[in-house]
Amino acid sequence: MSILNFVSVLPEHAIEPAVGDGDLRYGHAHAHASVRVTVYDSHARLLRGLRDLLLCWLAAAVAAIALPFANMVLAPALLVAGVMLFGRELRTAVGLRGVRGVCPACHVEQDFRPVPGRLRAHTSLRCASCHRAVEFTLEPTSLKPEALAHG
Repeated sequence: MSILNFVSVLPEHAIEPAVGDGDLRYGHAHAHASVRVTVYDSHARLLRGLRDLLLCWLAAAVAAIALPFANMVLAPALLVAGVMLFGRELRTAVGLRGVRGVCPACHVEQDFRPVPGRLRAHTSLRCASCHRAVEFTLEPTSLKPEALAHG
């Protein structure tokens, strides 16, 4: 079993996916949007952090062996990047999965595809229709488990 297969079968311990409401803004125009997030428990954050740390350190080991001259810069950079990614994953309690709404600039309803990562107070999204940057703001009080939203 290769290391990539091992990493892909790590269990994704996550508290139930959640849905909520938010606001899309472009300039003074705004529109309502629905959001899907994943709330990670502490065990899931630890596993995700260890995955990133081990992948960076494995890449540093390969770089140190395979690239004798590049290892003076690449290996230490990957070691530091692994620690930074580990810390980032430990702090990522809520991950953004998707946003659905009407673009306030071109008025086209769509699924916005956010860059996977931590949910921030203001998240920048790109409209697939008009290619403008649209700002999404989540209303935290609207979050509820996805099973309750559909049932």
